[in-house]
Amino acid sequence: MYTKILAPYDASKYSDKAIEHAIALAKMSGAKLTFVNVTMLPTLIYSFYEPANTAINEAAELLLETSEDSATKAMHLLVTKAKKQGVEASYVHAVGDPAEIIIETAKRKKVDLIVMGSRGLHGLARIKALGSVTRRVVEHAECPILIVH
Repeated sequence: MYTKILAPYDASKYSDKAIEHAIALAKMSGAKLTFVNVTMLPTLIYSFYEPANTAINEAAELLLETSEDSATKAMHLLVTKAKKQGVEASYVHAVGDPAEIIIETAKRKKVDLIVMGSRGLHGLARIKALGSVTRRVVEHAECPILIVH
């Protein structure tokens, strides 16, 4: 039924659960599995004071380097975990808006299914039910989506 599955990963507990489901589905269906992780840089405020801009740029570069290193390590672990279970797996790490990157990657890789976690909410916040990234992917992706809570 599925030949290509995309599984976004952000190290949250719901993302961890979704990864387990994605690996199991890929194994059952013989699908190729692609993990995706996105580094989102915060919106930075620039100043007319040049030393402040230099410090902001240096901090952003350090954040990006650190994020890429930790993302690469996490993605390698996920790929290894999937391969140990007999699933062909790869990963994508990108910088940008998480929902946009997930949607673009799904289109580019022509995936049959996206398996992703919901955001765990409590109390009155449950009215919204999904995190903003999950909600945007559900609204704009062109393939089916399995949301794991």
